Amino acid sequence: MCLTVYLPPGSSLSAGVGNGRVATCGELASVSAETTSADVRVGATGALLARTVSGDVEAVAVASDAQVRTVSGDIRIEAACGRVIAESTSGDVAVHAQRAVAVEAHTVSGDIRVTADPGIRPAVTARSISGRVRTS
Repeated sequence: MCLTVYLPPGSSLSAGVGNGRVATCGELASVSAETTSADVRVGATGALLARTVSGDVEAVAVASDAQVRTVSGDIRIEAACGRVIAESTSGDVAVHAQRAVAVEAHTVSGDIRVTADPGIRPAVTARSISGRVRTS
């Protein structure tokens, strides 16, 4: 089953999905997604709250705070402008900060990479039990 919802720019989306995918495009004020076995792909949003049991979470641009948790899946935020908390039990975490924000990234089994625009120094707290942690 596929459900397509059209929202005006600046709207907020709250979605719960068992199996499948949550995907947005355009600019939303906030996105909240909770899934069991589904990927979450977000275009541009103000705030992001995403929780998955099994699935990747990817956001193109987050203007405010992002809180992402997955048990088995990768997390990728291409442009973070607010505080980021990213946690994965089994998966990689990649965050690119566009402002001097706080980035907390934790994974048990996976790599962590936090990058930033030139001249930007985010406050990074990162830990991986069996993976590499890289900041630049």
